[in-house]
Amino acid sequence: MVVFLVVFFFTIFFGVMMLGNHMSHLIERITSENADQTLYDLNQELDDQLKS
Repeated sequence: MVVFLVVFFFTIFFGVMMLGNHMSHLIERITSENADQTLYDLNQELDDQLKS
């Protein structure tokens, strides 16, 4: 019974850890794409200002 509880606890613990890791990578990817688009837009605006 004790072995089952220990295995169950660590299974839940590592499952939550892996889910958190996956979610952080997903958030990082979305944020990175957003940042790339924002930097591209700023670069376009600066180029337009320099040309005029």
